[in-house]
Order: sequence, then C-alpha cells, then structure tokens
Amino acid sequence: MKHGAVMLLHHAASDRATRWLYTVTVCMALWAGTSYANFDTGTVTDLTVWLKADTGVITNGAGTVVNWLDQSGNGYNGINSAAGNPTFTADSAELDHMPALVFDGSDSGITLGILDSSFPTAATLFVVASIDNDTGYNLFITRNNATWWRYHGDSRAYPGMFRASRLESYATTPDNGACLFQVDSSASLWQMFINGASPGVAAANYLAGDATGYRIGYGPDAGGFQGHIAEVLIYSRALSSNEAIKVGGYLVEKYALPAPIIDPDLPAINNGSGVSNLTATTALLCGNLVRTGRSATAVSVYYGLSDGGMNPGAWDVAHHFGVTNPTALPARCTYAASSLLANRAYYYTYAASNASDRIWPKTREHFITGNVWLEKLADASEIGFTPGTVRVCRVATATNCTLKVNYQKTGGDAVSGLDFAALSGYLTIPRGASNATFVITPLANWIKQTDSTLELTVDAGGYLIGSASNISMTIHNEPPPSAPTNAWSAVAPGNASTAANWTAGHAPRTNEIALLAGVFSQQPMTWDVTNAVAAWHQAADYTGTVTIPTTYGPAFPVMAITGNCQVLGGTWTHPVGSVANTEVNRLRVAVGGDFTLGGNATINLNEKGFAAQYYGGYGPGRSGVDGNYERGVSHGGLGGNSSSGTPVSWNKVYGSIASPTNLGSSTSTSGGGALYLTVQGVATVDGTINAKGGNGSYIAASAGGSIYLVVGTLAGTGTLSVAGGATWGQGGGAGGGGRIAVILNTGSTFGSVAMKAHGGTSSPSQSGAAGTIYRQTSAQATGEGSVIIDNNNIATTSAMTMATPNEPDMTQFSEVILTNRGFLALNTNTMLDWIAQPNLRVYGPNQSLLMAQNTNNISLASDFNMANFALYLYTNLTVAGDMLVSNAIFSLAVPIQPNLVVQGNLHVATNGSMTHWLGNESYRLNCQVNGNFTLDAGGSINVNGLGFFPGTGPGKGSANNANTAPAASHGGLGAPNPGVAGQPVTYGSILAPTNFGSGAHSYGGGAVEIHVAGTSTVNGIISAKSGTPGLAVGSGGSIYLVTGWLEGNGTLDVSSTDFGYNPAPSQNGGGGGRIAVCLTHSSSFGSVAMNAYGCKANGAPYAGAAGTIYQQTAAQAAGLGTILVNNNGVITAPNLTTQLPPYTNGSSVASLRYVTLKATNAANVELLGDLVMGDLYVCDDTSRLRLNGHTLKLQASYHDDWGTDSRVVYDGGQIIWTVAGTVLILQ
Repeated sequence: MKHGAVMLLHHAASDRATRWLYTVTVCMALWAGTSYANFDTGTVTDLTVWLKADTGVITNGAGTVVNWLDQSGNGYNGINSAAGNPTFTADSAELDHMPALVFDGSDSGITLGILDSSFPTAATLFVVASIDNDTGYNLFITRNNATWWRYHGDSRAYPGMFRASRLESYATTPDNGACLFQVDSSASLWQMFINGASPGVAAANYLAGDATGYRIGYGPDAGGFQGHIAEVLIYSRALSSNEAIKVGGYLVEKYALPAPIIDPDLPAINNGSGVSNLTATTALLCGNLVRTGRSATAVSVYYGLSDGGMNPGAWDVAHHFGVTNPTALPARCTYAASSLLANRAYYYTYAASNASDRIWPKTREHFITGNVWLEKLADASEIGFTPGTVRVCRVATATNCTLKVNYQKTGGDAVSGLDFAALSGYLTIPRGASNATFVITPLANWIKQTDSTLELTVDAGGYLIGSASNISMTIHNEPPPSAPTNAWSAVAPGNASTAANWTAGHAPRTNEIALLAGVFSQQPMTWDVTNAVAAWHQAADYTGTVTIPTTYGPAFPVMAITGNCQVLGGTWTHPVGSVANTEVNRLRVAVGGDFTLGGNATINLNEKGFAAQYYGGYGPGRSGVDGNYERGVSHGGLGGNSSSGTPVSWNKVYGSIASPTNLGSSTSTSGGGALYLTVQGVATVDGTINAKGGNGSYIAASAGGSIYLVVGTLAGTGTLSVAGGATWGQGGGAGGGGRIAVILNTGSTFGSVAMKAHGGTSSPSQSGAAGTIYRQTSAQATGEGSVIIDNNNIATTSAMTMATPNEPDMTQFSEVILTNRGFLALNTNTMLDWIAQPNLRVYGPNQSLLMAQNTNNISLASDFNMANFALYLYTNLTVAGDMLVSNAIFSLAVPIQPNLVVQGNLHVATNGSMTHWLGNESYRLNCQVNGNFTLDAGGSINVNGLGFFPGTGPGKGSANNANTAPAASHGGLGAPNPGVAGQPVTYGSILAPTNFGSGAHSYGGGAVEIHVAGTSTVNGIISAKSGTPGLAVGSGGSIYLVTGWLEGNGTLDVSSTDFGYNPAPSQNGGGGGRIAVCLTHSSSFGSVAMNAYGCKANGAPYAGAAGTIYQQTAAQAAGLGTILVNNNGVITAPNLTTQLPPYTNGSSVASLRYVTLKATNAANVELLGDLVMGDLYVCDDTSRLRLNGHTLKLQASYHDDWGTDSRVVYDGGQIIWTVAGTVLILQ
C-alpha cells in the first residue's frame, strides 16, 4: 500500500454483523490477504459472472461502452445500447487510478440479460464502485419492480439484489467515495456488507430475478447511478467467511478500498518509510512487520537494479531474516545493504511468509545512489502573470525508476498564498527522464509594491542531495494601473464603494475605467456605486462574481456605462429579487458603446427571482398547495400539473411578450431572475445568460425569469436561457418557461445566439410549457416582430403557453412560430388569424400545438390546410371551403353539435388525425361534410379511451384495481356476472349510436358522428375503442356514419381493447360498442371492415360480449337495415350477451321492427322481452340466440339458411315466422 501506513489493531467489541475477525482503523489502508497479482479464481469456485474494467471493455468511436465482456468463461457479457452512458476511463482517481466504467446518472447502463436460471438457490455478489454525490441510485438490480429495487439515501438497503421484497431502514447507504458492496442471499438469509460492515442478518426472501434481465447502473424509481463501477463478481452459491475474505481481500488490495478485510491466518508486511542512511554505496532498507498470522512467520528482503515484483528469483539479492517473534507489533525491520553501485537506481521489497502463504506489499520501494539538484530556468512576474520555472534533475545513469523529489521553502520574503500560489513540496521525475520542471505561479499583491524573492532547497528522500541543492527566484512586482484605469484590488469579498478595494484609492468615478482582472484580485464584488463609469473591463482571468443590486424602484434603477463594456471572465448576477410578492431587485444595465460577453463569462440569474417559499411560493404564477404535490409554477408558460392531477386557478401566465421584465415565480426554490440590458452599439454574446427557475421534486419547480435585450446589433455564439425548473415525475409539476425579448435598433440578424425558453422536464403529464421568445429587427415596427414558442421537444400534456391579456391581438406579430412541441393556447378575446393573414408558422410533425379556448363559433372564409401541428379548439368550427389535416392533430372539446362543419371536402391525410377531448359525452366528435370525406391510409379519427372515466357511465364497471372487478358494457355486456344488481348493463341506440363507452378500470371509448353529402373514402382507421386495459376493461364507444357512398379498405372499430398480453385468469373483458353506417345514395359498403368485438380477456368465461353493427343502404328505408353481431370467434359465458333491445337508454322495441339480425363468429345474442324483427340469420355453430322464454316474431317467410335449432336456446320461448296468410312457429 502507501508509504508510511499506520495501523491500529483492536478486537471487535461485538461480532453481531461483521464477518471479519478484526476491525482496523487505518491512516492509509493496508490489506493482508490473497494478493491482487496472484488472485486465483479457482480457489473460490462457482464464479458465474466476472466483469472487470481492466479487461474486456469495448467502446464505440465516441467512448461509450457498448460491451463489457464476462471473464468467468460463461459468456454472460454486458451490453449497452444508450448513446452516451456509461463511458470508459482508464484512470479512476478514487479507485486507486484503476480503469472503470463512468455512469452519469441517466437512466441507462449495462444489461446482462436473463440470468435467473444461473442462480437458482443462492448468490453472493461483490461490486466495486465509487459514488459521486448520488443519494438515490440503482447499482445492481435483479428484479423489474420499481418499488423493490431502489438503493436510496433514505436508508433503504439493496432490495433488488437477489431479494423479493423491500427492506426499510436496513443500512445507511453511502453517497460519496469508494466502496466495496457485498450481498449474500439464499433461502436461509439475506445480508449486505458495505466496506465490510453489516447491520445484521435480514429475513430470508431469496429471488434469483425475473425475465427482465439483470442490470448494472440503472433502473426505475431511484434511476441511474452517478459514479464509477470497476468490477462485479457474482457467485452462484453462498460463500463461506474464508472464501468471502479471499475475494474481498483481492478487491480491497486491487482498488485500495477502505474495507477492513483481514485474513487472521496470514501475515502482513510493508516497506515502512522507505530507504534511509543512503550513501553512494550503502543504504538502510526499512520495513514493518504488521502481523504474523497464526503460525511462525519468516521475513525476507529483496533488492536489485530492477523490479523483481513478487517473484523471489527475479531479484538480484535476497536476505532472509528467518522466523521472527517480535515482542510487539508492528515491528520495524531494517537491512543494511552494501556494495551498491554509485549513480544507479535500485528497487527493494520485504516479504513475510508462514504456513498459509507468502505476502508481499502491493508496491515496491525504489531509490537512487546518485545526486538530485535544482536549476532555476526563469523568474516569475506579476506582469502578465508570468510563472517562474524550476528544473529538478538527477544523474542520467539512474533513470530506470520514477523518483519523488521533495523540496521546501528555506528563505526569501515571498509569502505563500500572497505572492505565489502554494506549492506541493514534491515533484515526481518520470521513469526514463533525467529531469522534470515545476512552476511558481505569481499572485497579485497590491499591498507590496516591490519585488519578492523565494528560496527553495531539495529535502531528504530516496536519493543523494547534490551541491546545487537550492535556488533563489525573483517574483517581479507589477505596478498599479495608471489613470483613467482603476483596478479592483480587494483582498477579501467586498463592496465597490470601499475606497481601499481599488488601486486608485477610491471607487471608480464617471471619467474612469473600472478594471477587474485576476492579476489584481479574484475577490467577489458587490457593485453598490450608483454613479456611471466611463467603461468596464472584466478580464478573462477574473473568475469572481459581481453582484449588481439594481432595483425596480428609484433606489438604484440602472447601472450606467457610458462607453464600452467587456465581461470576458467571471460572473454578473443580482440578489434574489423579491421580498414576498414584491419585485425588488433585477439586473438593469445601460451601455453607451459596445457590449461583449466572453465565452468564459456568464450572467447567472438562475434562482434569483421571487424568493423561495416552501409551500405555495411567491409571484403572480405561484402554485397552489396540494400537500407535497404542487402544480408547477408559471410565467411565460404554464407549469406542469402535479401527479395528483389537481389544477389550481392562480397558476397563471403573466408578463409582456415584447418587453419582459418580470421575475420568475417561486415555490420551494426561487424563480429565475431578470435582465434588462440596453446597448447602443454591438452586443456580442459568446457566453451564457441564464435566468432559469429552480428545480423541484415532490415539491413543484419554479418558473424561468426574463431576459430583455435592446441593442444596436447582436452577434456571437452564446446562449440565452429562461427555462423552467425540472422535477423528477414524483409529485410536483415542472416550472413553465420564462420570457426572452431581443430588439435590434440597427441590425437585421441575431447572429448565432441560441435562445431557450422551454418548460422544465418531468413526465409528459407534469412537464412545463414553453415561455415566449420575441425577436424584432430594425426593419420591424415596435411590437411587430416574431414570437417563437419552442419547448425543446419536451412533451407536455397538462401545460401550455397562453397568450396573455397584455397581448390580446396575436395578429400584430409578423410571425408566431410553434416548434419542438411548443403549445400555444389562445385566451379569451385573443386574435390569431392563421388563414387570411398567415403569420402562424408551425413545425412538427405532430409536435407543436395550438389551442383556442373560451371562444364560440369560429368561421373560416376559405380553405383550411392544417399541417404539422396540433389544434385544440374549445369552440365549433365552420370552414367555408375544403379542410385538409396532414401530419397534424385536430381536436375538439365543445358541446355544440355539429362541432365541425366543412362546406367543401374534408381530407385527413397520412399521419393526420382527428379526435375529441375526454370525459364529457357532449364533446363527441360530430362532423358535417357537404362535399366528400377522405381518410387516407395512415390517417385516423381516433377517440380511443376518450369516453367515460373509470367507473362511470350507464354501463360502468368497477374502477378498482382488483382481478374480480366487473368490466364495462355498452353494445355488449362486460364480464363478469352482468345483470346482477349493480353490475354493468347494455345501453345506447343501435340505429344511430352516439354514446361514449363506459369506464371500468380503464376508460371507455369515445364517440364519432359524421354526416357526408358525397362519397366517404375510408382507407385509414376510425376508432372508438376503450382505453389501455386495466384489470377490468372499459367498453367500446360509438361510430355513426351517414354518407352518400362508401369506398375504401379501411376500418371502423369500437371494440373493447384487448389486453395485448396474457392477463391473469381472473381479469375481465369489456363489451363492444356500437357502429351504424347509413348510405343515402348507394348499396355498397366497399371493403371497409367494421369491428365491435368484446375484449377477449383470457378466454371464457371472462371475455366481453360483442357490440352491434348496423348497416343500411340507400334502397332501405330508415330502420330496414341489418344488425350484425360478431365476436371474432371468442366464445363468452352464457350470461355475457348482446342484449336486444338494449337494457337502458337505447333503441326501442318499435325501432327494431323491420331490421334483420345476423349473428356470427361466436355472437351471443339475448332477448330481454318479446320482439318483432324483419329477419334472422344465426350463421354458425359458435353463435347463440337466447330467447329467455320470450317470443321473436319475424316479418319474413321461413328460409332454411336462417340457421338451426341447435343455435337457439328457447327456454320456453318461440320464434314465429310470418308473412301474409302464413304462420310458422319454432319453439
């Protein structure tokens, strides 16, 4: 291990949780056990997975690890498909500079595959990792259950490591530093060790893993790991204590880990403090015998002109002391080596051996029998920060080892930390080199105005000190700057108004240039000088922060610079800007010349807005309190919803689009601050200007602030950002973006300056909306520039950018650009003309959204070509010409019927989609098309899952998350046991269906009604299926199409959605919905498929019953068409039926008087009373007609192809075939 190791041994007071026989307190860790270099995997059998970063790591061209090859010989290689994580490093500082995989905290990592069969009954796991300030992470997991595998800073142990249930408050888990993790899991115990310590044995709950595969460094809940992982070993059995010591000892030695792993049978020895009493031909070789083990121990020392490693025969000379019996440990060992060659490099090492093993220190010592000396190459100077240079030399014949040379300050008046940067006191000359250099870095010392001297001398070490062992260096003084420059020279953080902090002896005056440069001072400053200055120069070598407390009020309204302003290094900021709900501070600067923000400089106003307040926050867009789950805070865009889904009325947008000056509103973190910068000349921005909102977690995040630039021209490649704060999808909503406005008085372009006002990231239902970016050139009138709403591709379903009351007329802007999932909502009485005055530019596809709310009766006087965005209307829409929906989404949420009228043709092209909003049956999509309707392949009218909420509707099932909960009904009954009190029932019109599907554990399907005067060509999909399945599935919705002609090969579908996976045997399928297609000029339904299937669930008796499909041609009067009942071959339980007539709110008995019934493909039709119908077909042996003792009277002559008696369950009922003069009764 390291030289000078000090070890204190004491016996463990309690052996409750430690597998080691001793606890070791170390200054620098020493391990005595199986040698790292000699580790033999055969000594501990059943090693099943062995991943180590020093072998078998494969990266792509960008440095990302794509494969980590298993060294056990079993081929269990790790794979990674993520773009940037993890990467590989050959030098992990905290893991003794060994190779490791570097994980950045993102939710990606190494996947090992499905290995549970390789660990059927037990496993022992070792992981070597260095944690980088990470309090919640997944290091190694074996189970795909987010609530069981988190390894988190809230003291949850490693439940995902071969364990089937969580352990609360089991182990205090590290969030920083190098660690050895070990987990033992079997049918008899579960135990964890962190650096050799364990809180005890946990209850056995072994789990080998499941079909999701083993993962390293990532997983749900706590998410990705941040830090380094160097080695993973997994044994397929429980190891004994001695075996675990061998493996753990190998890892502790290899990575210099702090784990105190000691094998009591083995001796321990080190090379002490190195060589002493060195001459050109002799040396005293020192060592320390730390422990003798449990048997007699012999000590040997080896030395020579080369490093013999751990091979005794490779050394030039060996001396064996024989068996030692020291009276006290550790015992000092010395050997006087003689007859050495002068001016040569030597190596030596001690070794200790007993009956168990021979033990070597991890590293060997080396020294030279020649001189070391210093040479001054150059003096140092404060002028230009020129460093001084010193060369450390050794004799050229002794270069075959690295050599650490010590030195110290022995004279001169230069003071460390005041005149020069502190020195390390040593330098290592590389192997093969005869010299190396180090520098003396001067510091600005304006108190002392003369040159300084520094004397350095070689200190003792593994070498001889030559006669030229000392040097003297001059550190030249730099005089203070001359007028009119006045430099900041403070020796501590302070105010600009303090005279002693300036080289001129006073604060800068109106005729002076304020200079901030690292050569004079790096100290932070508060600029509390209210007078103007002639110019400002902040040099690139200045790294401090300048706080400028300009105010909204008259106290300090503006920092004025009459000439040029250069901020090339360091930071500008303002104080947190509010007292409660009052705006106090912002950053307001007026520059009379040019302004430059260098690439290494920043204006950092992050979290400088409305002050943090734990619940509720401050500012106009503050959140309301919903326990720990607040909605995100708003400014230019709305904050995201909380996971509770409860919105609050005062979470609103505010501020000006074209001249924003407001602070960002706050929650538990402060909102973004505000910058108002005016520049008469050129503003060059190569650095960053940030006014971002603070992040949240369970508490919501805060909103971005404001950046308002009024400049002559703009240049540079920097970034402006007023992004909202992020949350992690666990409760609170993310913050809304702030506002940016850039006004050019003489320019026409905005350079390459990036501008970002996106909302904060979270889950889509909780992400924040974009704020606004306003850009105006000199050619545009005031307020007539372009507005950009860009959400940086962050999906949000609960937040939008709303036009504020201050800008009710969006037509004033030359362009309104929606891009990258920007979502614009028009407020009450807001004007935006995207037809006659096409100032709207939308870029997608299907990513950017426009919403009009609180408005009635929008009429467009011409064609409406909607492309590349999503339009949400809370009003009915009339289009005088044609309407095209291409690569776009059109959504309506309005109770007026019809809610869409197209006087010409309606065309929904590929990737186009129409829909309605959920929950309210009056919101159904009702379209009147006076021309033709075309739905291309790849286009859709999709209202899946937009019907009744879970557990609601006339045919409601249960919203409970339980296997036995009943599913929902509509056209067909949902399972199970319909008809029992409180169970689902059928409902709705068969001939003109417009009802939503009912909800169970999942949502019901929505409803679509379309009336087309001309031809309907359907090659896409019109779908009103139920929502994503739960344990009890919702019912399908309704499709009602009245059209002159029908063509195409598309699909109409109101089925109850199938599970899409193999559900548990007790899960329950919902009933199908209803379709009606009535032709007014044709007799052909083309090749359009029509489906109203029940959910197939897991087969009888839990599948839902089919709904109904009504088809009526032009030759048939109303009510003379055909009812099709088709369950796609899925047989249901006898009591899960398609009821005629519907149980409630449906078609009357009279309305079915002339229709024909066709039951096919496992249809299960039931009469609820006596019924008169036109005709009957029971088409196959899988279908049934159940009369339930009722009479079915048919107004048709008997025909043999109607079916067979075996397909009818009479139960005392009868079928009467009748025409004039003839009656045939079947019973």
